[in-house]
Amino acid sequence: MPTAIYKHRDVHDDVWCLRWLKSDGSVELPEDEVRRVKRRAARHRWDEATDEIYMITLSGKEVRILKPADRLALVKEYHSRTGHWGIRDVPNTFYGSDIGGLT
Repeated sequence: MPTAIYKHRDVHDDVWCLRWLKSDGSVELPEDEVRRVKRRAARHRWDEATDEIYMITLSGKEVRILKPADRLALVKEYHSRTGHWGIRDVPNTFYGSDIGGLT
C-alpha cells in the first residue's frame, strides 16, 4: 500500500485535506499532495456550522464521518448495551445444556 494512502486513512487525520475542505479550496497545497488532496476532497464536504465532515456517496447521499473520539464513545456505549458472548454463555445459548463443564 502506498505510504500516502496508508498515512491518511482517516479524513480526520489528513491535515491537508482538512485544510482544503475548510478553506473551500483556497489554501495552497504542497506540490506532492495536490492530486491526492483534490481527489479526496471531491468526495467530502465540511459543514462549517457543525464542524462536521460528510462523505458524498456515489448516489449523492451525504454520510457524516464521526470524529475518532466520537466513534470510540459510540463503540463503548454500544458495547455496554449489548455486551459480548463469552465462552461461558455460548454452550447454553446454542445447546441449552452444560457441555463438558464449560458453563
